[in-house]
Amino acid sequence: MIHEAGHSIFIFFGQMMSMLGGTIFQLLIPVSISLYFLLRKDYFSFAFTLFWIGDNLFNISTYIKDARAMNLPLLVTGSIHDWNWLLSEWGLLELDQTIGGFVYLLGTLALISCLLIMISTIILDLKTLAGQRITA
Repeated sequence: MIHEAGHSIFIFFGQMMSMLGGTIFQLLIPVSISLYFLLRKDYFSFAFTLFWIGDNLFNISTYIKDARAMNLPLLVTGSIHDWNWLLSEWGLLELDQTIGGFVYLLGTLALISCLLIMISTIILDLKTLAGQRITA
């Protein structure tokens, strides 16, 4: 529903932005929350939101890769396939697999970063706890 809300919010900026709005909003929400946790130095929560971003990037990748085939069911029958329309407008429709693959790679990097940050946060917390026990 976040994706669909993005279309409604960005419709006021023209058709191009309305089509992009779903994907923009789908990423804007978790990125905003990620920045909140990062600024609070809550790295474990930040890492968790990276997982959310990565998951969204995987979903976006699937949608982009479907631009030519248009096999995915859309929420509303007869609606426009965002990425078919966008890539057609930009003359990039034949690159749907490449662009989708790049977005998938970004999602993979987000998930790897999520895991690395979570593991390092846990290790640092354990070291801190161990240090507190020694001094206590």
